[in-house]
Amino acid sequence: VVQIEDRTDGSGLVVHGGIDDLVAKALRLVGRSADVVVSKSIPAGAGLGGGSSDAAAVLRWAGFDNVPSASQIGADVAFCLVGGRARVTGIGEVVESLPFEDRTFTLLTPPVSCSTPAVYRRWDEMGGPT
Repeated sequence: VVQIEDRTDGSGLVVHGGIDDLVAKALRLVGRSADVVVSKSIPAGAGLGGGSSDAAAVLRWAGFDNVPSASQIGADVAFCLVGGRARVTGIGEVVESLPFEDRTFTLLTPPVSCSTPAVYRRWDEMGGPT
């Protein structure tokens, strides 16, 4: 859950709670200041796009819909801004919406945290396909 309160006094960015860097980047991208409180349901570092969806929520709140620019914050932010089911190419900036498919999934989240940039850096070092 992301709660956002506009700051009209021009006092700059204030963030509270377990918020990550992506929310601050989103606010800077849209040139807005806000008090933002994030209540995390997705564990930080789980690789499930929790921080990216938080940033996308800020972008939506600000009325921002420039998908390619959203990907500059993080590769998953553009996908989260579009929402739904999609095919993503490039480095996250090309998002093609796909039709909804009714599916059921079970998701297990072990108590392990990984930095997304570090995982992709290591993937590149190992010579993984791009």
